[in-house]
Amino acid sequence: MKVEIDGCRLTCIREKGDGQMKSGWGADPASMLLHRVKVKLNSIGFNLIKKRMAKDGHMTSDFRQYLRLKNNDTAAPHIYVTDELYQMRSACEDFRKDGKVTFTIQMNVTGKQPECAQMVAELAKKLVEE
Repeated sequence: MKVEIDGCRLTCIREKGDGQMKSGWGADPASMLLHRVKVKLNSIGFNLIKKRMAKDGHMTSDFRQYLRLKNNDTAAPHIYVTDELYQMRSACEDFRKDGKVTFTIQMNVTGKQPECAQMVAELAKKLVEE
């Protein structure tokens, strides 16, 4: 999977050999997609974990997942990666059918990192180099 960051948008583009990520017994394709994004971003300097919003205390669906900062004191960018269109589409279905899907990045979620957008832009350059 190729990941591109443009400002507050993170786009995942399917590449040959990525697999289908189909629903199946015990498998959650949306979870698999976000896991792959998390692994890719963490490999270049982010510090993210994948969580269900409801388990993090947010009042939302039990099934909605997102990527969030693992530790507020880290030097990595303080971001959340969410699917703003969660109620209208299945990100995994779009990824499978269209070959790409776009998520939203919320910057400086802790209020402690005003240079967050610049840090994300610097790390995004590493994605282009890969």
